[in-house]
Amino acid sequence: THGPAARAGADAVWGSVPSLADLGMAHGDVDGFFKTLGEQFGVKLGDLVAPMRVALTGKAVSASVFDLVSLLPWNEVEARLKKLEAL
Repeated sequence: THGPAARAGADAVWGSVPSLADLGMAHGDVDGFFKTLGEQFGVKLGDLVAPMRVALTGKAVSASVFDLVSLLPWNEVEARLKKLEAL
């Protein structure tokens, strides 16, 4: 399970994520982008990816989150992550 510190760190990260489409990111940049955000906020990548996976798929186990983000339309990814931010 993920503790309150991980949740607080993840909350800080989600509040800083602009629209990925607005960033003009290529799909291959997604992994590095989230790794950098995690490092900036002191959040382990696994603690960041677990809630993302549930937000994107509705399941705790799925294909790579970064593959999912690359395959789903950016506006759909953003909408699903914003729902996570609201929790």
